[in-house]
Amino acid sequence: MSKFIANSFQIPNAVVDELMANMSPNALRCYLLITRKTTGWGKESDRISTSQFMQKLGIKDKRTVYSALSELVELNLINAIKNNGEITEYSLVLDEPEPVAINAGTKNATGSNKCTEPVTKNVPATSSKKCTSTKDNIKNNITKENNIDFDLVMDAYNDAVENRLPQIQKMTTARKNAVKKLLKEFEQPTFQNLANYFYDFVEQAKPFYFGENDRKWRADFDYIVKPKTHLKLVEGTL
Repeated sequence: MSKFIANSFQIPNAVVDELMANMSPNALRCYLLITRKTTGWGKESDRISTSQFMQKLGIKDKRTVYSALSELVELNLINAIKNNGEITEYSLVLDEPEPVAINAGTKNATGSNKCTEPVTKNVPATSSKKCTSTKDNIKNNITKENNIDFDLVMDAYNDAVENRLPQIQKMTTARKNAVKKLLKEFEQPTFQNLANYFYDFVEQAKPFYFGENDRKWRADFDYIVKPKTHLKLVEGTL
């Protein structure tokens, strides 16, 4: 008997029929793994470590996993529950997701193709809006408060700094507001770019920021997410 037929688990039709076209390949792969480890085993939820995602899916960079999971949260396909010091617990959102408007934009000059413009807060009056696809909007725009998975932000920071800088255990209101403020400084306010910034800081910052100074001071999360720190990194003055 073929192992590809006898044992199986179910995927909601809506995921394939309505949402798959708007998902990145890695997000879909993460969704399949979460489904297999939850409803596939008759469970409502399961704790899945980042290393498990990487091993099972052949992903080599933690940032890729974080980005894919953030995308699934934004699509309202999964719940991610994290308690301090514990592996994140994932479950599927089995309620009907809100429909994604694929052709909600305006016609171009020829009147044949449609595209969607992202709704972005705090856009200067002089800025030029770029017409992008719904897929890109879902994947990239995390500036809306409800779309920021702060637990993933915390995980990305802790993984980037490892034991070289203080780890954080809680995303306080002040820290959440600081992250939102920092994202406004990014040309593309994506989770991937935020995670990359944490890694770039660790790679480019001078030893001074890691405690090699008279005061034994070390940079921490609250310092790194300051816009002026980001500016120093961009201008190469760290």
